[in-house]
Amino acid sequence: MTRRVSLAELGSQPPIPKRGFTTKSTKGTEGKDLRGLVAIVGKDALSDRDKKFLEFADMFEDRFVRQGMDENRDIETTLELGWDLLSALPEAQLTRIDDKYIQKYHPAHKGKEKKE
Repeated sequence: MTRRVSLAELGSQPPIPKRGFTTKSTKGTEGKDLRGLVAIVGKDALSDRDKKFLEFADMFEDRFVRQGMDENRDIETTLELGWDLLSALPEAQLTRIDDKYIQKYHPAHKGKEKKE
């Protein structure tokens, strides 16, 4: 019999090479895994980290994936929405997004000029 473990029990993940915006789909997949875990143990049993990922997955599906038939988003609006959704996660978890893009587009940093 295989023992199921929570994502929190797995600890830190090995470093993943930074490659664009693939974080959204990876975190979305983690959210789907967490939904299965919630069905078994309940939401209260999740760690704070796992609750954030579950919240992100729900928001991603509701606001990004389920675009209404009458909603006509341009690419700029879509990218802005993506960054807004990603801002719900701790920046330390955005391991697959290059730091220069986080500094440039993340809502917490957007508009701040880097002084050298």
